[in-house]
Amino acid sequence: MAGPRKRSNEALNPKSANHGIPSGLEKERRADISEFEVYPELKSDIDNILAALQQVQQRTISDGQKKSEELLDSTAGEIMSMIQQAKENMETERETLSKQTSKLCKEYDAALKAEATKYKAAYAAFCEAKDSHLQAYEDIFAKFEDCKEQLLSKFDQLRKKEKGAYANLQQICTQKFDQAEQSIKKMKQEERSFQMLKKSLGTILVGSSDDEADDTVYG
Repeated sequence: MAGPRKRSNEALNPKSANHGIPSGLEKERRADISEFEVYPELKSDIDNILAALQQVQQRTISDGQKKSEELLDSTAGEIMSMIQQAKENMETERETLSKQTSKLCKEYDAALKAEATKYKAAYAAFCEAKDSHLQAYEDIFAKFEDCKEQLLSKFDQLRKKEKGAYANLQQICTQKFDQAEQSIKKMKQEERSFQMLKKSLGTILVGSSDDEADDTVYG
């Protein structure tokens, strides 16, 4: 049987193939192929395969980090957009409620001034008409108190609504970050699967090289 095929490409040189391989992997590589020192062609092939696997691993790690950063940036952007939208909605509601309050205060002030004018005009006959004027004042104050209670109730409802909205946003933010964390864990799991695949491939390649070496010796 013919010997292993020789490679003419200088890129398959074992010395050049060692660049970029960690010292631990280099020791493992030397231990795995030490028995093939008498077959430099096989040794060169295995060196190049391990170097290629190392390059693939480095690219995979870089891609994984980039994807994690992109995922976190996207999640942060989505959360900021939701918070901004909620803030705008709440500001709109506050502005509407403030306008209603301002309008009520102006109406109340105008009513008081109008009634005061009437009171001054009728001061001479106040003793006869004081009961009706005092009742008018009481009606105005009673109306204001009712409106004030309604506004206070609306403010309290708005406060509870804001509290619930912030709690909901906090829950959504937590879920988003949990999803991002799960995605990162999944990518790390895929990286571990790649490591197992690399080891399995290395075992298969070494076993295949053993068979080829036996065929060469006994052929």
